Amino acid sequence: MHCLRGGFLDSPWICSKQTPQQQLHLRKFKPIVCSFTSFSNGNDKLNKRAGSCSRDDDDYVRSTLLETVEVNSVPGGLLIETRDGTHLKCVRNNPLLDEPVHPSPRRAIVLKMEDHTKLLLPLFFRDKEIIPGTVRTDKLTMHHVMKHMLQNMDYKAECVRITVRIDSTYCAELLIGKKISVHERERFSFDIRPFDAINISSTLKVPIQVNKYLAFCDGVRVLNQMSL
Repeated sequence: MHCLRGGFLDSPWICSKQTPQQQLHLRKFKPIVCSFTSFSNGNDKLNKRAGSCSRDDDDYVRSTLLETVEVNSVPGGLLIETRDGTHLKCVRNNPLLDEPVHPSPRRAIVLKMEDHTKLLLPLFFRDKEIIPGTVRTDKLTMHHVMKHMLQNMDYKAECVRITVRIDSTYCAELLIGKKISVHERERFSFDIRPFDAINISSTLKVPIQVNKYLAFCDGVRVLNQMSL
């Protein structure tokens, strides 16, 4: 999947803000029944099936947001403190993953996979304002603009996805759609920042999906938990 690398800060495991000069990348998918193919115009990078946000998508797994206070590094894994006071000791699902050196503790968005694996995927960041539910209501943000834009254009947000990691940077996308006839639906996909994807999911009440391979490679497993 394609991601605008310019929209992210090249720091280990950290999501950061876009500059005003950076723009969203837009892909349009041809509306046909059941499956959707992009208009590639000779560009192989865009010549992919769009897919849908159904639970049966083989490449993605549904996830939920785990409310966390901070994440600490421990030998072989992480110690996650949740808002209800629970401490989760976790080990990396992929022991061969090269984890960069970083300060600890850190603030993170943590996604829990809603399948048999129960893996957790931490996405680290700096800015407290990006935490879902803590965005200032008096400040115009991208997800507020997106909400009004979709309403005005008669489109509906279908889901957000954490799609891929390029080097140390995670990428995400928003899928939107509009019914144009009884059997046809038009879909678009926007490349966005992961924490914007989470906030859009919270604002528009749409599901969060994670690439299964990404969750398997970068996720952590809970060894034990305790409440303090």
